[in-house]
Amino acid sequence: MNLRTSTLLVLVASGLAACSGGSGQSQATASPQASPTVAATATVATATAPAAGTTPAPTLNPTAAIHYTDIAGIFAENAIKQEAQLGVFGNATSGKFNPYGTVPRSEYVRWLVVANNIYFKTQPDKQIRLAEANSDSTFVDVPKSNPDFKYIQGMVNSGFVIGIDKKHFAPARPLTREEMIAILMSRDANSSALPNAGPPSTWNYSSGGGTLSVDFTDRDKISKPYWGAFQLNNGWGNSLALQEIKRIYGNTKIFYPQKTVTRGDTAVALQVIDQKSAATTLGL
Repeated sequence: MNLRTSTLLVLVASGLAACSGGSGQSQATASPQASPTVAATATVATATAPAAGTTPAPTLNPTAAIHYTDIAGIFAENAIKQEAQLGVFGNATSGKFNPYGTVPRSEYVRWLVVANNIYFKTQPDKQIRLAEANSDSTFVDVPKSNPDFKYIQGMVNSGFVIGIDKKHFAPARPLTREEMIAILMSRDANSSALPNAGPPSTWNYSSGGGTLSVDFTDRDKISKPYWGAFQLNNGWGNSLALQEIKRIYGNTKIFYPQKTVTRGDTAVALQVIDQKSAATTLGL
């Protein structure tokens, strides 16, 4: 046997040993550490997972197939699909979305911060910086161990008013309509204090030589701490809160301020933030 033939046989034998795991183990049962595919997947997962105290990286995937089984035909369907493609709700894109379920206050703030930072990815001045591990806790009921601490405290650190009072946030309590609008208006005021407001009977706005009222039949039921949210001007003399409510709930004459918000409502509310939208972010 010449040297060239001997070398070739050695190479072939080495290749067969590698395919068998080197110890008689088949490729199908080889350890995950030896699998290039698994190793590559693990690397991607590590690279895309947001580090604590950092802005979560958008998981933009416009071609992702959304397979929620309970959203077909509902008003919030497009909003849910668009935000799911952007990763606002995390990585889940199948199963049940539960669009008529309630939303804990902490989850709403997390979705709001994530959506905001995705929509304004290229505008650092509009990003909401997440709280870091050394941040003090403003709310006694949101300790640093709370998984949503970095989002809640991040909004507080940026000057947004989101608590039920100065020391409490009530993270697990279901979000109400007036709370959803007040927190969203605090974001749209760009961390400025919401205007002082008189009673609902004074909520009239000049528009085109006439007057447009925040004319919900139950506006007197809106809680006093949230009155200021309805005084935020949209730039044309009208209530921005009223504009957002009609975008979410349609041409309605009744608001039900203390009614709990659904997950579908929340998706529609967060579809547009400060004139940026999920649709334009996706290039639709």
